[in-house]
Amino acid sequence: MRVAIVRLMFVVLVITWSGTAVAQEQLYGFVGDSNGDDFGFSVGGGYDLDGEGSDDVIVGARRDDNNGTSSGSARTFVGATGIAHCTVNGALGDGLGTSVGVAPDLDGDGGADIVAGSPYSDAPAGAAGSLVFYSGDDCAVLDTVTGDAAKDHLGTAVAYAGDVNNHGSPDVIVGAPEDDFFDPGNGYARVISGTTRAVIYTFSGAAVSDRFGTSVAGAGDVDGDGYDDVIVGAPRSGTGGQSGYAVVYSGRTGAQLYALSGSVAGDQFGTSVTGVGDVNSDGHDDFAVGAPYEDIPPNQDNGRVRVYSGATGAVLYDHTGQPGVHFGYSLAGLGDVDKDGVPDFAVGAPLFFGPPFGAGAKAVYNFGATVFSGATGAALYSVTGTNPDDALGFSVGAAGDVNGDGSADLIAGAWQFSTPGPGYARVYALACTDNDGDGYGNPGLATC
Repeated sequence: MRVAIVRLMFVVLVITWSGTAVAQEQLYGFVGDSNGDDFGFSVGGGYDLDGEGSDDVIVGARRDDNNGTSSGSARTFVGATGIAHCTVNGALGDGLGTSVGVAPDLDGDGGADIVAGSPYSDAPAGAAGSLVFYSGDDCAVLDTVTGDAAKDHLGTAVAYAGDVNNHGSPDVIVGAPEDDFFDPGNGYARVISGTTRAVIYTFSGAAVSDRFGTSVAGAGDVDGDGYDDVIVGAPRSGTGGQSGYAVVYSGRTGAQLYALSGSVAGDQFGTSVTGVGDVNSDGHDDFAVGAPYEDIPPNQDNGRVRVYSGATGAVLYDHTGQPGVHFGYSLAGLGDVDKDGVPDFAVGAPLFFGPPFGAGAKAVYNFGATVFSGATGAALYSVTGTNPDDALGFSVGAAGDVNGDGSADLIAGAWQFSTPGPGYARVYALACTDNDGDGYGNPGLATC
């Protein structure tokens, strides 16, 4: 798969979720080569993969045909230049790149490495799924773990989990939602040692068709015991008619710390989950859960995201989207975007099924993603797709500090890209311009 790279160095003004005009800069745009590749279906980053000093990013293309129909691929890009670094490919029908992730060091060479999910891989049985570990330096295969049985679809979701067992090396979490239409299971999520690939924990869904493991994430140290914890989403929970739920688990013991549920039937709470860091500065890391199909009457499919206190489980922030945009379809903790010392987070809102709202209304919205302040919950900036059906914001991820300005950056994917286009992914930074010389960015952001 060839990928076109576009570097844009101009600053533009956009209207954010809260209606405030804030400058943001598109650093890179990566475009898939072939229609139907689903390039941008998954994105990630936040660590230096090639050792050149900048944080790098990865983009998945689950239907790339490089190695056979829908073999799938994932490609890494150098943060300093935007140049493609290396590409990994699945086998025929694997769907590799459905999920991607980056972890600090999985092979002990001192550099960050990557993982990619192949939920339709047939080893050991049809669509059992697999998770492949690769060297970040040259994309050589380090190891592969597989699902237990046919149709587990292990690799549907993957994330860096932190150091769950406090053994001094990184771990990962992978989801297997067992979401076969004709033979559904409860679903499960598995925490795997990044260095030995041993299974640390397996968590299972409560009931058939829950699709537990559709979303997974590291939650940080939620309970303050010195161990990193994890969170798993089950958006199709039968209880309440797809109201959905999410569970936070202790890294130290594997016990449930919090079990949270959607408000009403159809919300699909748990479609997305993420750790957001310690946004309220109480010494406990906090977390967020998305319910992209939640209605805000009389409208439909607005979507909702709640940020929860790690210390108490109380709701810290509660954000909803505009009608039909499926706000909260994706989530990512980003790190400190605005340099106020508090980590920030991103929410994707990729869809608009119009025109269901307003007489004769036409779908003309190019929705994408919004970055929110962890300290205040206010919107910092929003980014939008080029075309109404691009689905920018279907995936969002932490890019790390790609441009070296000391602020965390965002990567967002648009796998549809004028359906059925090739898909694209873009890397954004919050532009910090100090016009009045007061040491603060405009309008009133933290120190530049």
